[in-house]
Amino acid sequence: MARRGGQRRFQAHQARRRQTDAATEPVTPPRAEADILAELRELCRTPGFAHVVAHVIVRDNFVFYKEEMKPKDMAHLFGFKRLIRTEVATLIGYMIQAGERCSRASPKIRPRSLPGSKRCSRNCIAG
Repeated sequence: MARRGGQRRFQAHQARRRQTDAATEPVTPPRAEADILAELRELCRTPGFAHVVAHVIVRDNFVFYKEEMKPKDMAHLFGFKRLIRTEVATLIGYMIQAGERCSRASPKIRPRSLPGSKRCSRNCIAG
């Protein structure tokens, strides 16, 4: 008898799961890839964007530790919030297309100070 009740619970669970797994309309519709790349291209043309890319490279690829390296010091290398090599290469490629314009910046520039960098990094790159 206990076995039969377990089967019913399992079947009810499977039915609920099928209902929730059904394709649902996303809260915000996905943007077209061409629109995202166009926004990234414009962002990469911003004066001083090379400093932002340098910051991202250091943040995502360097390991900082004191005295002895521990697993938690390297944990950020395996997260989903970091940019992968092809994403960084895309940013660098767009900067190269922009020419000298992207390398000139005032010494006060900060990675988050560029217009749209926070919004674009959240929506375009990292998700």
